[in-house]
Amino acid sequence: MPGRLSAETSRQLASRLAPATNREEIETSLRQLIVEIQEKIHAIDKTETEGTLSAFAGESKLPPEYAEWLIEQFGGIRFLHIKERKEEIGREEAQTLLRLKTRRGGPDRLGTIQQTVKALLGVKVDAFEAEGGERGAEMDVDEFLIEANGAGIREALRVILDLELRNPQIVLIEEPEVHLHAGLSRVLAGYLREKSESIQMFITTHSTDFIDSNSYSSYRGASGTVLNAKPSTPTKGQ
Repeated sequence: MPGRLSAETSRQLASRLAPATNREEIETSLRQLIVEIQEKIHAIDKTETEGTLSAFAGESKLPPEYAEWLIEQFGGIRFLHIKERKEEIGREEAQTLLRLKTRRGGPDRLGTIQQTVKALLGVKVDAFEAEGGERGAEMDVDEFLIEANGAGIREALRVILDLELRNPQIVLIEEPEVHLHAGLSRVLAGYLREKSESIQMFITTHSTDFIDSNSYSSYRGASGTVLNAKPSTPTKGQ
């Protein structure tokens, strides 16, 4: 999770703050820890590799600056991997939907997500505070808890909510057709085709519902060879 401290940093932080008795001591301890961490990072940056690296400028034992820049650029890309065995929708997604109800612009976004789910799956999705408040948020699908719905609805909803809530730039989806009946599989395939217009999407599948040369730019067989490619749009005069 972005922003979460490592276990080692948390231990160091706890040991530094334990003896502090006032705000000034806390701030001093935090500054010292930050300086020490920055020094360690600087030392790692300057550490030579055991072997040589082939760079544009020649052989080197230090990573070139352009490589560090590329790592930073790729590290900032919002990436989503939906595995064949998908995680169950739970309180995290319910809490995200619930927060939308109270955030600026959130109700409009929630309404869009609800309309999308309704149009695709024919069900209404919503989230509420659990009774008693101790169990956090709960998600309802057509006024039933998400757990009471069939595997197909839960699997399709997993994909849709991940794409709508996380807004990824690159997506890898394994076997999206698993547990879906034919009609629902075609609905999800159409949704993914539409989303692929704005998202770089990679899908592994055994279903012909997700293979359409008129919708995807290309698809590959198990050997990795291109089986079919969408022709480029002809220009004037072609």
